[in-house]
Amino acid sequence: MEHDDTDASVVRRQDFACEGPIDIWVELDSGRLDITVEDDTGKDGAAGPGGLAVRIRPDPAGRPPWTVGIGGLLTWLGEQTRATPLGELAAEAVRRTVIDFTGQRLTVRTPREYPLRTVPLIIQVTAPSGSSINARGGSADIAVTGVAAGLDATTGSGHVRAQRCTGVAEVRTGSGDVRLGTVLGRLRVRTGSGRIDVTSVEGAEGSGTVQTGSGDVRLGCVNLDAVQHAVNARTGSGDLTVVDACAGGLELTTGSGQLRVGIHHGVLAELDVSSGSGRARSDLPVGGPPAEGDVALRVRARTGSGDALVTAAPS
Repeated sequence: MEHDDTDASVVRRQDFACEGPIDIWVELDSGRLDITVEDDTGKDGAAGPGGLAVRIRPDPAGRPPWTVGIGGLLTWLGEQTRATPLGELAAEAVRRTVIDFTGQRLTVRTPREYPLRTVPLIIQVTAPSGSSINARGGSADIAVTGVAAGLDATTGSGHVRAQRCTGVAEVRTGSGDVRLGTVLGRLRVRTGSGRIDVTSVEGAEGSGTVQTGSGDVRLGCVNLDAVQHAVNARTGSGDLTVVDACAGGLELTTGSGQLRVGIHHGVLAELDVSSGSGRARSDLPVGGPPAEGDVALRVRARTGSGDALVTAAPS
């Protein structure tokens, strides 16, 4: 059963009944995507117990149409010369957005044709906790609140933010920043020039790759089940920081940035840290070779011209 309550000029909303976590697929060219995956939130716009809600409206603060490129600009200008008011264009983009919920899969897709695809929209989805998310945004920002079973997000110039992911988290941006909370599964993050910030990577399935061309990388807590499970973090010219390395493997590389690794108190770590033309040092006591199986943490860190520091993690 579904309920469609549409204000054609401003807001469109559809509610669906669903049982348990679902698969979410959203395509949005510009604007903002907000997904909440929490049970019984009771907030405005929430679906309530066992429910699903989709809300769409124009984004008054969105990027202007010419940011999509010269082709889009010329088409958009042509439409305007035929006297299509912007308000009507926005309302039409809201009306023409596809919303479909079939077989525990939600699909939301904004119009692909010009000039409607140039209209920035805000899409808000509220779904049960543990849902899996696939999101595609040309220049849209993507935000996920709550617990997602899996996240696959791509945006060109928008930012991506997610609170918690219990499965695979795969994020790609061209120039936007990426900010993730706790990731319990495999992590794959790539951005051309944005900053990457991950609060924690944990658990038996935790591992992955984090890469940015020129942005900084910050990893909070890294606590993996074995040194064979590793996080590989790379940046071309940004700084690379690990706040609290507890267990697992770390492969850290920056071309010209600074390296800083905090080792959790009481952890026996194997360190291999060097800098091409900068200084590399450790503030921690150095011991002899450990017995086989005693090493909980293995760190290999390289910087081309920056300084590298290994120190105690903050308590």
